[in-house]
Formats: sequence, structure tokens, C-alpha cells
Amino acid sequence: MNNTKTEKTSIHEAKMSLRVLPGHWVSDTFFERLLNDLKSCPQSFDEIAFFTDDTHSLPNLEVILGRLPMLKSRMEAVKEAGFSVGVNVLCSMGHHSENIKYRQTGFTPLTDIDGNTSDGVFCPSQAELHDYAKTLYGAIARVCNPEFIWIDDDMRFWGHGKTLYGCFCDDCIRRFGNEIGEELTRGRLKELFNSEDKEKTVAFREKFIEFNKANMNHYIKDITDSFHSVNPDIEAGFMTCENFGDLDYNAIGEILSDNGKKTAKWRPGGGFYEEDVPCRFISKAHHTGRQCASINQNITDIQAEIENFPYALLRKGASVITLETTAYLACGCTGAAFNILPDVGSDIYFNKIQSMRPFYDMTVKLGQKSTCQGISFPWNEKNCVASNNQWPQSLGWSCIDSYLTVGLPACYEKISDKTNVCVISGDQVSTFDNETILMLLSKGLYLDLPALSILNELGFGKYTGFTVKDVLHNDCIEYLTDDPINQGFAGFTRDGRQSFWQSGAGVLLPSEGTRSLSKLIDYSGSSLCDCTTGIFENKLGGRICVSGYCPFDLLYTGAKTFQLKSIFRWLSKETLSAYIASYHKVSLWARLDKDSQINLVLINTSFDPAENLEIAVKTESDSLIFTEENMQSTKISAGKSDDNGYKYFNIPVLMPFKAALLS
Repeated sequence: MNNTKTEKTSIHEAKMSLRVLPGHWVSDTFFERLLNDLKSCPQSFDEIAFFTDDTHSLPNLEVILGRLPMLKSRMEAVKEAGFSVGVNVLCSMGHHSENIKYRQTGFTPLTDIDGNTSDGVFCPSQAELHDYAKTLYGAIARVCNPEFIWIDDDMRFWGHGKTLYGCFCDDCIRRFGNEIGEELTRGRLKELFNSEDKEKTVAFREKFIEFNKANMNHYIKDITDSFHSVNPDIEAGFMTCENFGDLDYNAIGEILSDNGKKTAKWRPGGGFYEEDVPCRFISKAHHTGRQCASINQNITDIQAEIENFPYALLRKGASVITLETTAYLACGCTGAAFNILPDVGSDIYFNKIQSMRPFYDMTVKLGQKSTCQGISFPWNEKNCVASNNQWPQSLGWSCIDSYLTVGLPACYEKISDKTNVCVISGDQVSTFDNETILMLLSKGLYLDLPALSILNELGFGKYTGFTVKDVLHNDCIEYLTDDPINQGFAGFTRDGRQSFWQSGAGVLLPSEGTRSLSKLIDYSGSSLCDCTTGIFENKLGGRICVSGYCPFDLLYTGAKTFQLKSIFRWLSKETLSAYIASYHKVSLWARLDKDSQINLVLINTSFDPAENLEIAVKTESDSLIFTEENMQSTKISAGKSDDNGYKYFNIPVLMPFKAALLS
């Protein structure tokens, strides 16, 4: 194998990978069954990644080195069957206090700012841990001769049991203090991280994040050097979860790819382990899309994590894992890595995945690594330092995706002047500089009450159009006005049931030139205020919508879904790539191919068939091809068009929890 980077070419097919726990390769019986299942479904996967371990703490070095010869023989058998083979090291710094009695210990624990630690999770900065990892990874390279090696997602500073966010061990505090020229304690750091001066506080938090990034980059570089020194052709892979901005995705990509000279892999992940709440995979898809948008451009092998942890067929069935795979390909992945092997039923998964391969290949071939076109939730690496709460116990931001579930398209890019319409929530805006804020205010912006208040406090009130006069907490109902945006839904209401969920309802004070889209009434029908949601066009040319009533919750009434689509069309100045024009719960992703032709991925996330599904598409084409999961294709002609460049395509039916392509 030679993984020297060649000239960038088109991606013609999806990369499908299977991850195999030791329980399926240590036992002769289980391994033979696995091998037979793989041979019976040779098109299900392209590569097989063998886990070094199955518990989330550091493997005992003596034990793991002792069974590498067996692992080598298993890998050779699978390679002979026609699959690429590699190794997935489950833990390099530890993830949970699990199986500690039999694990490698003795390192400095990862420590949060309150001094909390979790057994089995260690500070990634210490030289002794680096030496351990170099021995482990180097031995894997020498003995097993893998084509690739994955570093897993324990390589982060958050989400490790009792340790909320690290690292604040004595050594890290000392070294960080040396960098800034101050003798520090955890108590002193708490003060500096949460001072009254917001600007200085955010800047200080940023310094610590950069310190952590450098420490993690150093550890990853030592790991990749340890196996590349044995065989420079081993492809390096790295797994992440939601991007909070505390890892340097671009720098890590440079390390994995040797500054773009080698091919490398990335696996964006996040928890969706069971089918009990099936639509959660849509939220995971949006998390995955944000990770994809952050990945170094040198990396094109992006495999979405698919899991049914802790591994049972009835926990998450084959139809669910194959549908979620489509969603992750839609949002920017070019393949998937399946960590799904159950005790019984592997063949059910394998057959279903194999049957979906042509559809997956077509999805990736159409999408390539192009940017999703739609509504952005703008962010940058500073988002994780935005919290007004006690930092770093809270990293300070969360993404909001619920407005997309009514049939609006997503965009996952960071803050960019190429994005026409954005959603801003909470104190997210406090990490943007003035130039960025002005740029955003010149676009289309959908704001909640906290975001509006912060923008006004920062001196941008003349561009927002509204101020918050009051927030009411009892018996408020949204009442749609007769503004043209509301498409004939004047007088329709939406009840957020404040007595159940204690959400505030904003009373907006409008400035000249604003329009009220919704007002507040009580249960008697009496008016409480004239404006709780309104729009405004400012002197920068930007369009603003402030939503003061459940802006991201309880959005599924017919009137509200149509209002939201009209709002975002207006905010974008009629440049939305596509949207679901009918009243259906269908998620969609829109991307452009190399010829600037639009391609859509559609997923019906309802248990009801989406009959007479109408899709508005910004296109010059009078017809598009509708392709179902079974690769049955139908030419669909536009039924109508409007003066804003949208053409409307009617799909007779999209069945429950099924995907389709429109290209």
C-alpha cells in the first residue's frame, strides 16, 4: 500500500467500513462466523477495522502486545477475503472508569477545575503517557502491518465521567501559568475565567483553549510519528464528536496527512445508539455536518460513525442504521463506519447494508465534498468560550437545529460572507468581533430574545429594529397577524403551554419600518401585545426577524411551518436552495455538483407516507430525477414556477422513514 497523496479526483463511491470488537476476533468460533458473514456479503464493506480492546480505559500494555500476533493472523484472513484491514485503538488517554482493575494505570489523571478526576482517564500532556502510546502504536505497526490505524474519540478534554472539562492537573496549571507569566491555582483560574469584564474573560478562556489544542496536537503527532516511523504508508485516522471548538481540526488534519502529502481518514461521531426515539438521527446528522465542515480539506475519506452501543440487533435495527447512514452522507460524509456487531444477527445488518450500496454510492457521487446550501447556524472556534455561566463547567454553546425539521435546508459552514441567511441564538454572538457582526447584520438573520438583547447592548440596535420591552411567563398564545408573510394564516394561533414548559414570551418594542408577524393574546382572546415576532430591513441591506415566542420549540403547527418557510425565504431574499413547500415532516439537504446543478437528499421522518410531497427548488431545470433507495428512478417535471426562480416538483409519495434523491 502507498498512501502518498495524489492529485485530487472525484469521489465515485461511498467508503463503507466495519469495526470489529475483540469479542468477534479473539474467539475462533466468533471469528469464523464473522468471516463467513463477510464472505457471504462481499459488497457490504470495503475495509475492516479491528479494535484493540472493548473497554474504555487504557489497555494493559503487556496483555495487548501479547495478543498482537493473533490479531495479525485475523487481519490476514480478512484481507485474503478481499477487504482492506486496519486497527482501531479504542483508547489513548482513557474515556471512562471501566475495567480499571485490569487496565494500564499510574498516569496523572485528567482533572477538571474543581479537582474532579475519573479513574482511567489521563492528562494527554504527560511524557509518560506519550511513551506508553508510542510503544503501543509502534508495536501495532510492526507486528500487524495494518493499512490504516484509527485514533478514537477519547482524545478530547470533555465528556469523561466525573471530569467535566480538563485539564487542570497541577502540571497543566503550572505550564499554563508559565505561558501567561502568572502563578496560578484552580481558584485563581476560576476567577479569571469568570470575571466581570466580559471581553477580558473571553480572551483569557481563548488562551486556555489554545493551550489545550497545542497539548492535544503534540500527543497526536507523537502517536502518528510512532507508527509512520515503522511504515510511512499506514493511513492515519482520527475520530471526533461534536465540534465545541476545543480541538484544532485543521491542524490535526495536517498532522494525519503529513501536511497534505498522505491520504488520511476522519470519523465524525456522536451518540445515537437506539431506535426508541428514531428522529434523533436527524439531530446527529446536523452535529455531523458541522464536524464535516471543519475537517481539513486534505481529507476526503470521511466515515460517519454508526453505532448500536452496546451492540444488539433489537436495540437498533438494520433499517434504522441504513437510513441514518443516508443522512450522514447527505450532510458531508463520504462513507460510514459501522460499530454494530451484535451477538446474533450480523447477517441481517450486512445484507441490508449491501443492498443499499448503489444508493450510497450515488449519494456520494452527486454530493462529493460540496457545501450544503441552506440556513446557517454560524459559529467559530470561539463559541465554546461564550458561556455566561460558570466556565468551563459549561463549554458555552449548543447548536439549534429544530427549525430545520419543518422542511428547511441546512448549511454547516463556519461564519462566512457566502451565507445568505443565518440563525443566531443566546450569547453565541458575544464571541463575534464587530466586523463579523456587521457582516451578519447585512445578511438575513433570525434572532431569539437573548441574541437580540446582546446585539442591542453591543450598540447595534439601529440594525436590529426591535428591543425587548418585557418577557411574560403566563398564559401567552401566539396569534398570527395579517402580514403577507403569513400566507393567509392570519388569526391562526400557537400555544406554547407556558404552564408546562415555563418558556418566556417576548413583548417587542418595534422601531420605525418594522412589521409585526405575530402578537400575543391570552386564553380569553384579549391582546397582550402587538408584536412578539417581527421583521425589519436595515440600512445595511440586511433583513432581520426577531422571534420572541418559542422560536425553536413546538414548531409543527401547519400555520407555523408555513410562516417559518416564508420568513426564511424573505430573509434570504429568495435565495434558498430548496425547501419542502407542502405540510410534511421531511428533512432535506441541498448541495451543488461541479456544474452548479442542485442535488437534494430527502428523508421522510414521519410514520405516515408523505403523499403529494411538494418541493420548491431553485433551479433552471424543468425536470429532475427522483431516485428511491431501491434505485428506481422517475423523471419528475415541474408543475409550476414562481417569479422568484423556484420550480415546484410534486412527488406522489415518499414512504415513512425512507430516503430519496432528487437530482
